[in-house]
Parts: sequence; C-alpha cells; structure tokens
Amino acid sequence: MKNTNDFVALDVETANANAHSICSVGIAKFSNGKLIDQYYQLINPEESFRSINISIHGIRPRDVQSKPTFLEMKNDMIKFIDGLPLIAHNAAFDMGALKADYIRYNLSYDMIQYMCSATLSRALVKTVPNHKLSTMANYYQIELNHHHALSDAMASGAILINLMADLQENDLFEFLRRVQYPNLGELGGRGFKKATKKI
Repeated sequence: MKNTNDFVALDVETANANAHSICSVGIAKFSNGKLIDQYYQLINPEESFRSINISIHGIRPRDVQSKPTFLEMKNDMIKFIDGLPLIAHNAAFDMGALKADYIRYNLSYDMIQYMCSATLSRALVKTVPNHKLSTMANYYQIELNHHHALSDAMASGAILINLMADLQENDLFEFLRRVQYPNLGELGGRGFKKATKKI
C-alpha cells in the first residue's frame, strides 16, 4: 500500500549527445526511507554511440543490440513507477531525455511528477564545493558506482532520505514545503522550481 513517503528515484544514460538516445534506465523504489525494489534495463537507442559516452558509462553498441527500444520498454517503466513521485539528480537532464523519447515515438506523456536531489542539495547543504552526485554521495557516505543508472538512481534516493533526516522531517511533502519546493515538476510540463512566494 502506498503512503506519502513512498517514492522512486530514476537515472538514465545516453548513447550520444541526443537527448533521445537513452541506452539504460535505472529506477529504485523507496518506502519509509528503505529501498524496497529496483528496476534496471539496457535499451537499444536506435542511435550510434559516441566514444565519450561509452567512456563515461561503459555501455557499448553490442550490449544493447538485442535489448528493447524505449518504445518497447516504456510501459514496464511506467508500471514500475506506479504513479509515485520521482526524484533524479539534475532531473532536468533525465526528464529532458524521457521527454525527447516521448516526442520521438509520438507518445502522450504519462503523469510523472518529479523532484531534483541536486536542487534540494543546493538549498540545504552549504559545506560542499559542489553538488554533483558523486560529491553528495561522498558527503553522505553513500555507495556509488557512478554512471551506472541503477547505482545513480539509488544514490539520488538516498540523498533525499539524508536531506530529510537533516531536517528531522519524516513526511516527504512537508519536507518539500519547508524547503520552499512544494510543487513537483511534471514530465512535459512545469519544472521543479522554488515557490515564488514564501510559504
């Protein structure tokens, strides 16, 4: 049964500079601060791979040759998300990639509401040199295999849990209200932005 502290964390990797070239998706599901399920899928982006992208995430064309396309796996992804709020680190990138593939395949947007752990980190953690995923994972001593989509997703979710703990807040939506980010972003719609008026 869902509760207000259930959420998923997501990360995608891309084959090249095109936003719609998603070649892997990782999703981690959390309930009351605990990881309860995970989903990982290599994706055939139907695009060429750039060497720089391969050097970042290690995924090669041969790894995805027999894998489903985004169009073929999208419903499984949405079923796993199950309407839960989503968090990603630098969510504009991940949501932009999803949006680009929805446009590419002429799909209607699913209702995906999201937060950004990088944005929330910048709002609350002032003692780090930057708010990259690797920096925040190190700050909170979170295990990270950087640029593996599932590991990145799990780290983003763990960062959110730690940020909430820093404020001694157990309710996700009360936490977002307290940090002035009460409105979730929406895939294909509004971004995840600070409230224009102090709450």
